[in-house]
Formats: sequence, structure tokens, C-alpha cells
Amino acid sequence: MTKVRILSETVVQWSQKTKIYFVLLTLLFLFSENMSARLLKGKVVDAHGNPLIGATIRVNNSKEGTVADSEGCFNLQLNHNKVPIVLTINYLGYQKQELKIVDAKSNLGIIQLHEDGYSLNDVVVVGYGQQSRKKLTGAVSKVKGDVVSEATQDAPIMALQGTASGVYVAQASGVPGGGSTSMVIRGASTLSSNKEPLYIVDGVPLNSNPENPIAYTSTGLLGLPDELSLINPNDIESIEVLKDADATAIYGTRGSKGVVLITTKKGREGRVKVNLKMSTTAQFMSKRLDFLNTEEFTALRRQAFEADKAKGYVTDADLTPAKFPDLTLWDQHTTYDWQDILFGNTVWGTDIQLNVSGGNKNTSFMISGGYYNSGTVTVGDDKYTRWTGRSNVQHQSDDHRLHLDAGISLTKLTMDADASGAGYSAVVSQPNLPPYDENGDPYWLLENTNHTAPLRILNYEGTNDATSLNASFNGSYRIWDQLAAKVQMGYNYSSSNQQNLYPRNYYHPLSNTAYNQALYYSMTTSTLIIEPQITYNCQLLGGKADFLLGATYQNGDTHTMYMRGQNYPGDIFLKDATAASQIIYHQNPTTQTKSASFFGRITYDWQDRYLLNATFRRDGSSRFGKNHRYGNFYSIGLGWLFSNEKFIKNNLKWLSYGKLRVSTGRTGNDGITDYQYMTKYTTSNYPYEGGVGIVPNNLANDDLHWETTDKFDIGLELGFFNDRILLTANYYHNTSKDLLTRLYMPNQTGFSYMMSNLDAEIVNKGVELELNTQNIKTKDFRWTTQFTLTIPNNKLTKFADLENSGYYNTYEIGKSVNIIRGYKYLGVDNQTGVPMVQDQNGDGKINSTNDYVTLGSKDPKYYAGLQNTIKWKNLTFDFNLYYRNKPMEYGYLWIFYYPLGMSENVTREMASNYWTTPGVDAKYPGLTTTSASDIYDAYYRYMSYSDAAFSTGSYLRLQNVRLAYDFDQKLVGRLGISALQIYVQGKNLVTITNYDAYDPETSTNAVPPTQSVVFGLNVTF
Repeated sequence: MTKVRILSETVVQWSQKTKIYFVLLTLLFLFSENMSARLLKGKVVDAHGNPLIGATIRVNNSKEGTVADSEGCFNLQLNHNKVPIVLTINYLGYQKQELKIVDAKSNLGIIQLHEDGYSLNDVVVVGYGQQSRKKLTGAVSKVKGDVVSEATQDAPIMALQGTASGVYVAQASGVPGGGSTSMVIRGASTLSSNKEPLYIVDGVPLNSNPENPIAYTSTGLLGLPDELSLINPNDIESIEVLKDADATAIYGTRGSKGVVLITTKKGREGRVKVNLKMSTTAQFMSKRLDFLNTEEFTALRRQAFEADKAKGYVTDADLTPAKFPDLTLWDQHTTYDWQDILFGNTVWGTDIQLNVSGGNKNTSFMISGGYYNSGTVTVGDDKYTRWTGRSNVQHQSDDHRLHLDAGISLTKLTMDADASGAGYSAVVSQPNLPPYDENGDPYWLLENTNHTAPLRILNYEGTNDATSLNASFNGSYRIWDQLAAKVQMGYNYSSSNQQNLYPRNYYHPLSNTAYNQALYYSMTTSTLIIEPQITYNCQLLGGKADFLLGATYQNGDTHTMYMRGQNYPGDIFLKDATAASQIIYHQNPTTQTKSASFFGRITYDWQDRYLLNATFRRDGSSRFGKNHRYGNFYSIGLGWLFSNEKFIKNNLKWLSYGKLRVSTGRTGNDGITDYQYMTKYTTSNYPYEGGVGIVPNNLANDDLHWETTDKFDIGLELGFFNDRILLTANYYHNTSKDLLTRLYMPNQTGFSYMMSNLDAEIVNKGVELELNTQNIKTKDFRWTTQFTLTIPNNKLTKFADLENSGYYNTYEIGKSVNIIRGYKYLGVDNQTGVPMVQDQNGDGKINSTNDYVTLGSKDPKYYAGLQNTIKWKNLTFDFNLYYRNKPMEYGYLWIFYYPLGMSENVTREMASNYWTTPGVDAKYPGLTTTSASDIYDAYYRYMSYSDAAFSTGSYLRLQNVRLAYDFDQKLVGRLGISALQIYVQGKNLVTITNYDAYDPETSTNAVPPTQSVVFGLNVTF
């Protein structure tokens, strides 16, 4: 202080001029210091030009840094003007970018970050919360929304095929929507028909009724869509698949078959953005079978006729237009390509998606709408149209204590079919059968009233209108820093209304027994769920602990109506059910399902190395009687982040990440129809003298109780070379007990079965691998790869008194629950040309009861997916491969089960290898034209139900190829556009397989997957 006082006194004594010089020198010194400072500014965006709000910008080897604002812009004030300097730009879920500055420029312009296809810092949605992938103790696979929207336009879960290990997805049909696409997680764990996992959209479970809420009867070649087809793939932010007990036990009864969490997109802070996506798709038939032409077919038929005549089965008198029109009536030189007639169309589809989002630091919103329309490659004018609308609003208070999130979506799906699904079998029609008569109507053979016109399907009319509404509300309030209260509420509604109309001209014009008829079906389901929760987090024993306590109330209602009307006064009345002369069947049951639960979870992280996750849930379900209504389910998961241990960090520099985890627990299943524990009554189907009675509908079983699955999982996760290589390996072992299924009973009881818990066990075990690599990573070039492999094993390990049950010919202990039972084929008798099967019990008689054997399994031995993304400057190239090893699949002889020489066409391969004379070995039996022959009898009754009727189901498919170009933002910015992308995409372009029918995935279903080419445009304003 003394020195300061002396200095001040000295300054006061200076002259006025000296004082002025002193002030100027001081200002010059300060100004020169300021002149050495430097301001850097820029904007951080994603690949589509969207601002990355909150991105961090840091100067390497310095404490200087800043974050991007709501527009993605930043201003970084440096206290020096030195060069070069290196900036590191980071944003969660994106690859960090280092920017070296070697000159004095201040405006860095637009800095674009690329998404990290697989990052340990990814936020993963789990039951009632979120976690970073690095801290997970359970087995969870995540597929991002852009992968979903690029993979499919109509069936979201198809995007999981090959991208998520342990998840087996099979497309049921090549029609829009996929037609009841099925999904099984880690194998079938139940004997009941419903093996699907639990689907939850924004916290709201989809219909929990085991019956399909969207379709019951066939709507022609459009097939049977499922409820997931009502979700717009473009609205999906991510799909998480929860597989082990640690991840699923928090859902208790609903989690035994796995859980699929679908999270939709939400608005973000920033300016209002408008995103428009438009694409057009061309679809066409993916495969053709090599059938005989008319000359070849008629020559084969004449040989078959002569062979039958030599054996006395036919005579020349049988050679009439009524029995052999292909040889006597129709043109012998004209060939009609029935594959081209039935499936040869090239159809165009349209997809338009509009999205508006934005907000400030307190409130953000998103509104989206979509239109998708497509036909099918099949004959007729089938149409599939989907309208979707979704809105979401998020709000938080200034102090960040109150958070509100509300969303609603509405989908309207319309399917119009003017061709019945029966047309699939018509591909084997005689090649000279005229499709149309002289009037342009479907051709009928008037000489034979048993003849069916293949194109009568065009006289059919079917419609299916489905509607889905999904609403969710989440509200939370942080009471103090560690304690928060939350409530989740949701409502889901689905309805389906169908009409299947069969006018009089659907049947033979000369038939005396034909009549017009109509089928009507409607179904509505609704689910209300309320889940209050309390969370608490704190520091505990040197670690971080999170506690969750919650409860669930869920109520579901299902209402169905099915009616068949016959003999209408005219076809114009077919849409009016009351106009029918006779009502064959009418049912109108209403069921209600309720469940109440409470659950808790403890998550503990000690020193960023040791992880614990424990859950408990007690469920009550109205599907069981009062003595068995409640079940307890639990799990515990442990994780060790050994890469954070000092001895690992110091000695294994190449190992950037390592985690060992293990979990065990129990989940439950109540997936049966309602009220099976009590006797239900329904109205009689057939009124008597104007009165309607009531009859019992089932046998009661008040001992029905929970089906349980005990799960064990161990996983190893490794990262190498700064996570350039990431490997995840899982082994799981799940045991399901007290299996819920039908217990078959003698018909004398008045019922063929009752629902029961069988003393049986199913074991699912297997190995899963996921490998993610960044093969090349430079400023302009990036190549990433994802590989998944699943090796599953399903086995029925226990079934009490199986040999005396109604399942003795369905299951076998020690084998998969998906076994294929049939006759063992022994080949063709080279003396008679008759196909032979094995007499298993040696009693000299062939029948399915005593002579069926286990031929194989419907399960794949393993399946794998390979995804590659290659980016070079503004070009992006993606391609996906999927491989399934499945030794047995229903093949050509199962689908088209008539022997050579009959009125159905055959492939050229079959026609070149059939038995002709005694002593000659052949692959296929001899020729015949009549069902009275011994060859036909053995072929139809035995061979077509033997392993000869199966083919390999293995295939390698190039699922997706996509080439996209992103225009430079500086260029399109002059037009007021933030981002502009054009792309071309091919789907299902190549399939390599030895399968002998159309497609090994859809197998016996109506329409095989189509090939398609997509041309698209994405623009953001």
C-alpha cells in the first residue's frame, strides 16, 4: 500500500503535459494487448444443413472454448493471435472434427459434422429412461431413424433385418405393408400363437390383444397387414430392441418375448425448418420360374395320356373338351404367360413427407404429414394408400425443473383389392388356357362346371380401411436437484373395417349351387396406460446412484364383428349386409383386459468402472383367475468397465474400451385371449324359429397362471484404436416354463380343447456378434462397416406325457418347437415310377399318425447382415447384404402339389427328369393325367408331404443399394435452401439361392418380394 500511495503522490505532482503522455501510453499499451486478441466465428451443421445446437468448440491444449447457439453459430474470443491453432468440434452422436487454422482468417464458415454410425456415447432408450451405450448392463440393439426410413417405406421392422443381432425378421409377402411381417427376438419362447415382442411407441404399448387388430379375412393379394404398418417410417427417430432380462424385466409380463421401443422424432431448439421428402418407386417381379410353353406342355400331356391308357386308367373316349380342353379345344400353338398375366405389372408408387419443426430454449415443436401410395405387381388395380399426421410439443420452464412433452399421431390406411389372393396358384395354369373370352371377360370352360376361370379373381372386390391413433403425454417436475416426479400417459386406438365381396360372376356361370356372398369384418382395440414415477439420484459410497419407483395401470378393450351373408337379390346389394337372404355366421364379442403393476429400479455407477442395474416388477393381469392373478419379475445386471482401470490404460494403449457384463432375471407372459380362466357364453350362430340362444364358448380353467422365462446373458464389449473398431459379443440362455397353450381334449366333452399351462420347457440359447468398424476416416473420405451375426438354438427340453397328448405329432423332445414333421422320402420306384415314402413303424400301412418323422426345422441355423457406408465429399454410397442359413423351407412341390402330366403346368427342370420306363432311375415320378392312378395317389398323399416337397431356405440378398448426392450448402443457400439431396436406390436387386420356388423368405405366401428402384429428393428450407 505504501508503494501505491507513493506512486499516486508522484503522479499528482506531474505536470499537465506529463499526465497526458502517461494516459496515452497506458491506452496504447492496453489497445496493443487487445489488438493481439482474435475472434473466430462459424456455424456447425449436420449433413443436411441442420444446426447442431450445443456443439462444443475447443482450442487444443488450451482452456479456451465455446458452444454453438440455437442457429448452430458460435463466436470464440481468443486472447492471442498466434497461428497455427487446432480447433476440436464435438457433438454427441457425431464424429468429432479437428480443424487446423494456419492463417489469420476469422470467419470459418460452415463446419459440417458427420453422424457416427455407432458411438459409445450414443444415448440409448431403455425401459422408462435413457442411458449412454457405454453404461448399459443389458443387451440392447439400436437402429437409427435414417436407417429405418432408407430401408423401407411401409414396414418399419424390416429395417431390423440384418441390422440388429438376435432379431429374426421375416417378410410375409411382397405386397405393400409386408403383410403380417413377423419378428422373433432370441427364438420362440412359447407354444401359443403369439410370439411377437412387446411394441411400445413413445411410451404407449401397441395393441396387447393376441388377435390381429388390423385384418382378419383376406383382402385379396394385398394380404394381412399388421399394426406396425400404420407407423410412418419417416417419423421414427430410433428403434431400440431390448433382449435380455436386465433390459426387459422392468416390463414384467410384457417383456418375456423381448421389447421393441420405437421413439418418434421431436422438435429442437432453433429456427423454424421445413423439410420436404419426395420419392417415386418402380416395382417389378423379382423372379420367374421356367415353365413349359404350349408345344412342350401338350406333348407332355399326350405322353401322360398314353401312359394312363396303357394302364387302363383312361380311354380315347375320355379325350373330350370337358376333360382335356388343352388337347382338344384350345389353340395348340399359342402360349399365354401366366406369370406375366398375374404378376408381370410394373407399378409406380409415390411417397411425400413434409416436416416442420423449430422452437426456442423453452418450447419446441414438430408437425409432420405423410402420403404414401402404391399398387402391386399383380393383376388388377389393387391400391395401398397411407395418410399420416403427427405433432409433438415440448416445453421446459426457465429453471429447467418442469418438463412437458405431448404428442399425437393419426394414420389412415386404405387397401382396395379387385383381385382375390387365390390367383397365386393360377401361375401353373395350362399355357394355352385363354385368359379372356371374346367379350373380354374372364374365360370359363362351359363344358365343365368344375372348371375355375383363373381371372375370376378380377370379379372379386375387397376393401380394408384401418385407422390408428396414438397419443402420449409425459410430464416431470424436479422437486429438488436429486428428486423428480413424473407421469407418463398414453392412449392407442386402432380400428379395421373390411368387406370381401363375391358377386355371382365370381363362380361358374352354369353352376346351380353358386350364389353371391359377402364377408364383413370389423375390429376396434383401445389401450389406455397411466404410469406415475419418482426418480432420485445421489452420490452414494463414492459412486452415483439412481433410483426409480413407478406404477402402471393399463386397460384394453377389444370389440369384433364378423358376418357372412349369402344369396343377395343382386350384386349391387353386396355392401348391404341386411339384404342377404341368409346370415351364416354372426359374432359380436367384446372383451376387456386390465393390468396393474408397480416397479422399481436401482442403477449404480462406482468410479466409472463398476455398474449395477437391478429391477423388480409385480404384475397383475385380468387374464388369470384371482388365485393366480399376480406375478413377480426381476433382474440384476452387473458391468465392469475394465478399460477404465489404470493397469489397462497404462499397458494396453490400443484397447480404448472394454466392458464385461452379465445379467439374469425372470420375465412373464400372459399372451392369451381374454377370460380363458372362466366359462364364456356367446349367442348361437344359427337362430331357431326366430329365437337366438346362448351357448358356452369354452371350458373354464381357473388354474391358469403365468408363463415364465428365466434369462441369463453374458456380454463382452471391446473397442480398439480409439474406438475405430467396436465389437460386441453376447451369449444368452433362456428357459421358458409353464407354457400357455391349448390342452386338447376328447370331443365327448363338447370342446376340442381348453387353455392350460403345460408341464413343458423351452430353452433358447445362442451367440450374437456385432462389429462396427471405421475402415477409412479422412477429411474427404469415410468408410464404415457394420456386421451382425446370430447363431440361435431352440429346443423343447421337457413335455410331460408328450406321446399321449394332442401334440405327439407336432413336437419332439430335444428338437426345436418349430420342427417340420412329414414322411421320409425314399425316391421313385424304378420299376413302376411310383414315389415311395418310409413305413416308419413297419406295419405295411402309410399314414401320418404312425409314419411321420422329424424332417428338420423352420429355424435358421444362423443369419447375418453386412452394412457399408462410403462417403466421398458430397457423395454417399450405401449397400446392405443379408444372409440366412436355413436348410429347409416349403418348396415347389409343397406349393404346387400335382404330379407331372396333370392339367397344371410344370417347370422345365421337372419335365426333363421324370420316370419313363422300368429300370430307369429318375428324380420325379412317372406321368399321369388322372387322380385314379397309383402315381397320383402316392404323389398327392405322400410325396407332397415328405421331405421331397421341401427346398433349401438359405439365401444371400443384396437388400439395399443407395447412392446420394448432397449439394454444397453455399451453392443452395443462395436459393434459400439449407440442404438439398438427391438419390437413387435399389431394393432387393439380387438374391442368390438354390430355393426351387419363388422366394425362400415368403415361401408359400401369395406374392414374393418385388424388386424396386427409388428416385428421391430431400430438401430443407
